[in-house]
Amino acid sequence: MDVLHLSRMHSPEIRAAISRGVRTVVVPIGSTEQHGPHLPLGMDTIVTEALARRVALHFAPAFVGPTLQVGASDHHLAFTGTVSLSQATLISILLDYLQSLNRHGFERALLLSYHGGNFGPMARAVEDYGQLNLPMRAAAFTDPHALIRAGEEAAEKLGVSPEAAGAHAGHVETSLALYLVPNLVTAQREKGFMGRYHEVSALLFEKGLQALTTNGILGDPTGASAEAGARYLDAVFHVAIEHLERQLGCLHAA
Repeated sequence: MDVLHLSRMHSPEIRAAISRGVRTVVVPIGSTEQHGPHLPLGMDTIVTEALARRVALHFAPAFVGPTLQVGASDHHLAFTGTVSLSQATLISILLDYLQSLNRHGFERALLLSYHGGNFGPMARAVEDYGQLNLPMRAAAFTDPHALIRAGEEAAEKLGVSPEAAGAHAGHVETSLALYLVPNLVTAQREKGFMGRYHEVSALLFEKGLQALTTNGILGDPTGASAEAGARYLDAVFHVAIEHLERQLGCLHAA
């Protein structure tokens, strides 16, 4: 079974699928931000879309909604090419997105992102949407520390330190890129900031990534591989599913 992509379908097809009971939509929320000299700016979008397809298959039958390709990335704006929405703008966009889905008879919307900067606005949008008391329910994976832990635990099994795994363009993300889009990975791989994410996350969002690294990298991408990327994608998928199912269970109980 494959997923149904809303943006690739015709309106009568979507209406018929909803009538058949296909009423879950996965909403991918990406970003356009620098990822060091070796990864594309759309890296988080690429991973998010890969995760969205797997999440939709898990909850099948389900749709995948159109991807938001720009997220909240103010902390990357010191690096050329980054495009960002303010948190308030992203929250407003997500609320409009969810209310549009609600109009058509969908029952569940699952917000998903691989970019930690989106997690706060996603959580707020789901909270604000819930206060509207509309029929469609919304849930979101919004725990950045769980996301980082999933990567670090998978890295440990590969003999990679948490510092090398990194939180941005390090071993984890570079391996994901080699697995998903190897043609977009350049040879300009070098170590970046080698501290732990949980120790510097507050500084990162307050002062920007440039306060930690001049090359835009958190971690060490030099030993990355496509094989590791497949394992990292599995790890992130499982933690996202765990969080989404827990939220959906609470919504159902309510």
